[in-house]
Amino acid sequence: MFWGFASLCVLAASAVGGLALPSSVLLAERESSDVQKCIDLSTSSPRWEITNLDFTTINYNTGGRMGDIRFNAYNPAVDTNTACTASDIDMSGSSTAWHDCSVAGTGFQFSLSDFGLHVKGNWTCGGEQKKIFKGEGTISPAILQCDDYPYETRGWQTICRMDNGIIEAKLT
Repeated sequence: MFWGFASLCVLAASAVGGLALPSSVLLAERESSDVQKCIDLSTSSPRWEITNLDFTTINYNTGGRMGDIRFNAYNPAVDTNTACTASDIDMSGSSTAWHDCSVAGTGFQFSLSDFGLHVKGNWTCGGEQKKIFKGEGTISPAILQCDDYPYETRGWQTICRMDNGIIEAKLT
């Protein structure tokens, strides 16, 4: 117990006095290896792991189809999870609009005609010489469950939960 208290005092004194501790060297080495891991994953298997994919469509009586979509996209190279959401989007299959995710530089398109989810983004592996990667890819996940019910006078609303999946990114 005394050793833990003494270590804490040395750590506090070092932080105040500006002394370098051996642990700071280890932290730099670990950061350096994480950069290499980032580069290795980015070049060998760049991808986003898609989870919690849900979409809601409203089939308007006038023939239009609008909806909402949300999912999480995890990039293992940078150990980052981003939330992607869009509301009132055109899901007719002809939409080319891109929607932003919560992490800057990541966006997506969704098509109701083939359930195609297209993600593109860029990420940086740090270190002395930063390396920037840009990638994009598409997945057409399977629908797990859809619930249909009348939605007031506008038509029909469909809420669907889709399967998790992996988008293999092609580096651009």
